[in-house]
Amino acid sequence: MKILDLGCGNNKHKIKNATVIGLDKIKLKGVDVIWDLEKTPLPFNDNYFDEIIASHILEHIENLESLLNDLYRILKPSGIIKIWVPNAPSHVAFDHPEHKRYFGINTFHRLIVDYNLKFVIKERKFNFILYSSKWVFLNMLINPFLNLWKSFTQKFFPFIIDEIYFELEVIKK
Repeated sequence: MKILDLGCGNNKHKIKNATVIGLDKIKLKGVDVIWDLEKTPLPFNDNYFDEIIASHILEHIENLESLLNDLYRILKPSGIIKIWVPNAPSHVAFDHPEHKRYFGINTFHRLIVDYNLKFVIKERKFNFILYSSKWVFLNMLINPFLNLWKSFTQKFFPFIIDEIYFELEVIKK
C-alpha cells in the first residue's frame, strides 16, 4: 500500500505494511519530497497512491480546488483521503496566522458540489481535542455526544470543538 502524507513536517505517519511518502515544502526529517502544495500538478503519476493523509494542511492552501483535483488524479480508484482540519470557530483555526480558509462539518459537501469533485464522503466527525494532543483520551468520552447530532453541535457548541475529521473516497471507473 502506498500512502502520501501531505505536509508531514517532522512527523511523517508510520503505518505498518505501507510505504509512506512524506511531502512538505521544507526539507525536514521524514520529508521525502519537497514540494509546495500551491503548485499543481504534484510530482506523481496518475493512480499512484492508495491513500492520502492531510493532517492540518488544507487550511493553509489558497488553491484548494486545484489541489483536490490533483489529489483525485494521483489516487487509485476507491482511494481514500483522510483529512484533519481545525473546526472553523475554534481557537485552533484562528490562532495560526498562516491559515487561509476555515472548515465546518458540512464544508466538504459544499466543496464537492461547487468544485464538481468526484469524491464521496465516507466519514465526518468532530474531535473535541486535537488527535495529536496529550489530552486526546477525552475524545473517547466526549466525541460520541458531539457527533450524535452534528448540525446541532456545529450550531450550538462550535467553540468547544478543536478539529474535524473527514474521510473522502475517490469515485473512478
